[in-house]
Amino acid sequence: MKKQDLINVWGALKDAKFGKMPEKAKMKYILMVGKLSPVVKEFDEFRETTLKKLKEDYPDFDKLREQAQAYEEWISRSDEERQQGTPPEMTRQQYLDVVKTILKYNKAANELLKKELEKKLTVSYERLTSSEFGCFINSNDFTGQQAYELSVVMCDMG
Repeated sequence: MKKQDLINVWGALKDAKFGKMPEKAKMKYILMVGKLSPVVKEFDEFRETTLKKLKEDYPDFDKLREQAQAYEEWISRSDEERQQGTPPEMTRQQYLDVVKTILKYNKAANELLKKELEKKLTVSYERLTSSEFGCFINSNDFTGQQAYELSVVMCDMG
């Protein structure tokens, strides 16, 4: 299964209720969440490291981004407010250059993160029976699409 799918399922499972499930099924559920948690933690660390490393290619990235945000805020003011306020630290051309840099950074980051999320993983855990899964669904308020996506990961419905 793709890492993205496991992370998505973990997002739904971590806060789900399981009160209507039999005790044995509750233990399966808890162990399942425990097996998926390291996948999420590892990806969060990968994302943080990747974004930090990418910023090394863009000197003063955070400072420039803040200045660009200040420029945007200043531009959004009325003419009267702009005349009374302090102009931003950058020109329009500098702002446009920073926007290009931010877009380039975002594109590189998104490509790397997407590649990581597409990786296939095998996580072993005991699946719920269809009856146990039904009790899990009855304990929560999932949409039909969410229930289907969870069933693929949580139980053998075939």
